[in-house]
Amino acid sequence: RHVKIVGHAPAGEAAKSRRGALGNVEWLGWRSDAELRELYANCRALLFPGTEDFGLVPVEVQAAGRPVIAYGRGGVLESVRGISVNEAGETDKGSWERGCTGIFFQEPSAKALAEAIACFESVEDRFDPSGIREWAKRFDRPLFEKQWKSLLGSR
Repeated sequence: RHVKIVGHAPAGEAAKSRRGALGNVEWLGWRSDAELRELYANCRALLFPGTEDFGLVPVEVQAAGRPVIAYGRGGVLESVRGISVNEAGETDKGSWERGCTGIFFQEPSAKALAEAIACFESVEDRFDPSGIREWAKRFDRPLFEKQWKSLLGSR
């Protein structure tokens, strides 16, 4: 699988990539907003293995209609409508009826990430880009501002 990472590689990782030891990993350095939008629109999925309070990147990728494969902790639990891969690599198939926008793995390990990627690949064609974009609209700035003003006006 070809993996593109936006950001700069740590010194050792960059050297491995140059030697071909990580031939499937491409470190892209920092990219402009326009370049990020292009990357998002053309990716198969976003790998989001970290934990953040909110995590804007998964929302941006979903706005481009692309699914997210994420560590199931932190803000992605609110911003991604995902199904979880359990320790056996199995998912709750009934979750697809809710308009799935991603897959969660539950342990911060290479094995759990690999199982989540394998799960994604087995169901990749079931993700609906327009449904994913629709889900992401929940986090759109005008909607946020409207809801915030409504909340402030009701007090």
